[in-house]
Amino acid sequence: MNFSSGNGSIIVTLLSNVSAVVDVGVAAKNLTTDFPLTLPARWNSDRIRGTIGQGGRRIRFSTGNGRVSIRKGR
Repeated sequence: MNFSSGNGSIIVTLLSNVSAVVDVGVAAKNLTTDFPLTLPARWNSDRIRGTIGQGGRRIRFSTGNGRVSIRKGR
């Protein structure tokens, strides 16, 4: 899945048992998530690549001037 916005925020609600690799094209300060996110030992604070659960399918997020919020559904 790909979610993008040129100049706005992205808010996505995922199932609580999701497993995915996320690729988020925002500064770390502009990312919030309800899920524990496993990051590699070395990571860039302007682009976050991490794993939710066991990993699996890739979910990409990108925004020019917004925030990304990954919420946990019920």
